[in-house]
Amino acid sequence: MKKIVFTLALLLMSLSAALAQTWNFADRDPFIGDADETLINADATNWYNDATKGRYNFLAALDNAALTANGTELPQFGIRNSA
Repeated sequence: MKKIVFTLALLLMSLSAALAQTWNFADRDPFIGDADETLINADATNWYNDATKGRYNFLAALDNAALTANGTELPQFGIRNSA
């Protein structure tokens, strides 16, 4: 009996967690400002706008270098320097 109650409780908790979580990748990233988006769109050398997925791809690998678009350094939110 305990096993059945535990299983049902676990199932209900899993369902409530799955229903509470929402994902919306179609909205624009709130951390990318209008000026940054303009710079990214102007820099075809380093950036690719994947319109089918609604995201920007940085083509060059970062190796302790600044994130730039059209020659201007972009702010980096949520990235910690490990040095």
